[in-house]
Amino acid sequence: MHKIYENKGDFDLLYQLPITIYSYLITAIFNAPLGYLALSNDSILKIKEYKSNKIIMKAKILNRILTFKFICYFIICF
Repeated sequence: MHKIYENKGDFDLLYQLPITIYSYLITAIFNAPLGYLALSNDSILKIKEYKSNKIIMKAKILNRILTFKFICYFIICF
């Protein structure tokens, strides 16, 4: 905004383009691991594929994995 003010209202695309690209790249770098840590729908849906005798064992393992993922997610976010 300050650069636009200094240029008396002229928008300099060549000045703004690298800033926009850097912002996109930084956001993409942070969103990829955070999305992996926060989203757990696929893991929960995989439990339905197992037979009834393996569900309890797989659910306990999934519970540990999801707990670890959520703890990591909140640590990174804060």
